[in-house]
Parts: sequence; structure tokens; C-alpha cells
Amino acid sequence: MQPLTVLSIAGSDSGGGAGIQADLRTFCAFEVHATTALTAVTAQNTLGVDSVLNVAPAMVSAQVRSVVADFDVCAVKTGMLAQPATVEQVAELASEGLLPHLVVDPVLVSSSGHPLMDTGGVDAYRDALLEHAEVVTPNLREAAMLCGVDVNDVKNHDDMLALGPPAPGLRFDLGPRQRGPFRGALVHRAPRPRRLGRSR
Repeated sequence: MQPLTVLSIAGSDSGGGAGIQADLRTFCAFEVHATTALTAVTAQNTLGVDSVLNVAPAMVSAQVRSVVADFDVCAVKTGMLAQPATVEQVAELASEGLLPHLVVDPVLVSSSGHPLMDTGGVDAYRDALLEHAEVVTPNLREAAMLCGVDVNDVKNHDDMLALGPPAPGLRFDLGPRQRGPFRGALVHRAPRPRRLGRSR
């Protein structure tokens, strides 16, 4: 039996700790076939991000179209999209029905504090892409940015719930109350019966 095929649209982390490298490890662990569309190349390690080279949005779109034209992609995850124009390109692909079961990780800032999205990216996520996602996985800083508040004002579950959804049709799902520092939230659409399977 052929394994299910999934697609990661994300940037490369030269240190291997995140990005497409981490997605590939996860996909391998779940025994699915991994396909990719690269959005950016970073020079980084455990100490921080030294440099970023973005892939042209048209090339990102071309990679995705090439994959879905041949492979029966049943789920898609986005990571670092790097540029507002790339976010909009991905939203266009989603609007065409090419990105089934879309999971959006709105990567905006690295763990070391380096910006990983150009100016205008937050608006592009809110205005174009989030509405197509089944699940959105921001960390605390990203959730605050998407909701237009200071991250320092979000300290607990109640603060997060008070933010409201970052886009129509989405809601925060915080899971069980956490001990220790508040880290983030899962945002998703209202549950509906869906079965992961081949798109055609």
C-alpha cells in the first residue's frame, strides 16, 4: 500500500532544528511520503539567524503546482513563508482547492528573536491565508501579533481567550490549563466530520 503524501511549504533551517528539516523528520516518523516547496534559505544555528535569502513567490507557487500535478497530496503544512507576497500566493493556491487539510504555522519571529517575515506579513496572514486553514499553530508571540496586541499583555489562558479569533471562523483551543509560563495556543475551525484521505 502506498503511503499518504503530505506537503510542507516552508523555509530551510541550516542548523536542522526547525523549518523543512524538522517537518521532514516528523513526516518520516509518521511514515508518510514528504514533498516540499522551499520558501527561503536561512543561515542559522542554535545561537541565532545570521542571514535569510527568500525564494521568489512565483517559484514557491511553481513548486507547489508541480507537486500537486503529480502527487496525490492529502494534507499540507506551511511554515516560514517569509514574504507577504508568498503568503498571498499560498492563499491563492488554497482558494483553488490545491491545499487540502491545510495547517498554517504562522512563523513570524525565530526563537532567538530574529524577524522571519517581511513587513506586511501579519496583515497578509489575517486578510488572505488564515481563512483557508483547518488548524493554525501560532506560539504566544505570534498569536499576539496576529491579534494586534502586545505579547507582554498575554500572560495566561484568560488573556488569550479575551483576544478573540485572529480571523473569521477560527477559535482558540488552549487545551488543559498549563502550569508555568504560558506558551501559546492552537487555533482551529469549529469541529466537523472530516476524514484524512486522498484528495482525488
